[in-house]
Amino acid sequence: MKYVTLILLLLASAGFADTLIMTDGRVFEFKKIDKSDKGFVVHFEHGIVTVPLRLVRACYRTGTDGEFVPVTDAEKRKFEKGLVPWGGKWVKRAKRGRLRAAAEKSRQERIEQTKARRLWRNHVTVETGRFIYKHTLPDEVFEEYKDLFETYYKFFTKYWGIKPSPKFGKATINIYHDRAYFEQVGGAPQGVVGYYMPIRRDLNFYVDRENKRYTIDVMFHEGNHMLTHMINERFWYPWWVGEGMAEYFGASSWDPRTKKMKIGLLQSGRLAVLKEQFKDEDKRLKLTSLLETQGMGAIGYSWAWSFCHFMLSTPKYAKNFKRFYLALGRAKGIRRVQRGMGQTTVTGEELVRVFKKYLKVKDIEALQKEWYDYIEKSLTMERGQKLDWATAGYIMGLYGERKKARKFLKRAIDAGSEEPLVLYGYAKLKMQQSMPGIARKYATRTTDVDPLHARAWCLRGQAMRAQGDRPGGLKLIQLAREMDPDSREIWFALEAAEQMEKEAKENG
Repeated sequence: MKYVTLILLLLASAGFADTLIMTDGRVFEFKKIDKSDKGFVVHFEHGIVTVPLRLVRACYRTGTDGEFVPVTDAEKRKFEKGLVPWGGKWVKRAKRGRLRAAAEKSRQERIEQTKARRLWRNHVTVETGRFIYKHTLPDEVFEEYKDLFETYYKFFTKYWGIKPSPKFGKATINIYHDRAYFEQVGGAPQGVVGYYMPIRRDLNFYVDRENKRYTIDVMFHEGNHMLTHMINERFWYPWWVGEGMAEYFGASSWDPRTKKMKIGLLQSGRLAVLKEQFKDEDKRLKLTSLLETQGMGAIGYSWAWSFCHFMLSTPKYAKNFKRFYLALGRAKGIRRVQRGMGQTTVTGEELVRVFKKYLKVKDIEALQKEWYDYIEKSLTMERGQKLDWATAGYIMGLYGERKKARKFLKRAIDAGSEEPLVLYGYAKLKMQQSMPGIARKYATRTTDVDPLHARAWCLRGQAMRAQGDRPGGLKLIQLAREMDPDSREIWFALEAAEQMEKEAKENG
């Protein structure tokens, strides 16, 4: 199910506006749009932006009376038959009037809803049979994520053959509308994109509008921690098991129509990081170290994921690995130790013992060789596909691994990536590195690819100001504010720039 983001910008005083429908589903309304040979020219108070034809699915313009103005011969023929465009289709004028009135009412309701939900005190609570959802999203966006998680829960419990204890109660799932609010209300530190708190039985994550796939990955990943907790609410799964399995399920896909999930897919970003490490034998993680570890950094997630993928994808190990996974939380005869907050876990030594018992493995080094062979020969992209250095860089950036993030994003760019997320991400990292020239270069490339990427315009402005062009930079930040008046990041940047200008005037 796709949802449309409607951005309202400086509408005409009469309430009419020109509409731009993008090929990626975004819908913009601007005060004035002109057509040129290069595309559609959008007029802002602080600048003019041309959107290439390749990015636009449709553009509809209104006259001073709000009526559609046909431009092409095809549009004129439709117009002469009493037809006008609406929502990508041609309809009768009367019907369009009714649809417009209904849409305007719905739009105003959405605007008021979105404004109200910027504050957590106005969050919405939705309760289902197993979960309590709390969110600050538009209703139609929330419904998609709710359906996803409900499907995930049904699949997980069936896959593992478990029935959560009634004592577990209903878990809470908090979904925030952006990262800033997630950090502010959820108290998440840098590098955390989602988390599950067993003591409170609540799951927290935010929706990244520019990277929906990763948002779903995070929901599945953190959701796996919650669902694993349902196996035994008093047991905390050791690091590599918990994180490796969370990554394994995080790569799942689902069909919104049939409500079916598919697991065992590749974590392409993790795979890119893994292959980078694997090519250097000195950086290859020893299996004993993985099994005994009590925690690792961002790169460790790739190793843990690959081992769980190896176990569950290898017929001679898959069944016993599932038995081992459930036994850790439920079986008798396992020496568990106190972890705190009323929970238990197992030591690294005990984990190795239980693993060898259930997997019927005697030689860990021999198993390690099988694992390495699996990484080298089986964990590969399909023919014609490439390692996802873009996602690898994005992930490293989230974890605060800026040096690796720069390296991987640059590799994606050098390989030909023109994704705005990649170009902008690299530009932002170079700005944080106090290299405004390079930051400006890649922020400009971002706006060349996507002229309505407001944060890239803002970054261009900040880079220009850092290079000495303060007036020109301020104008671009103001332009970015017009494009995306809801962005806190842009709002703070504009406030800082305007405050600097005010102080400069006061100081002569």
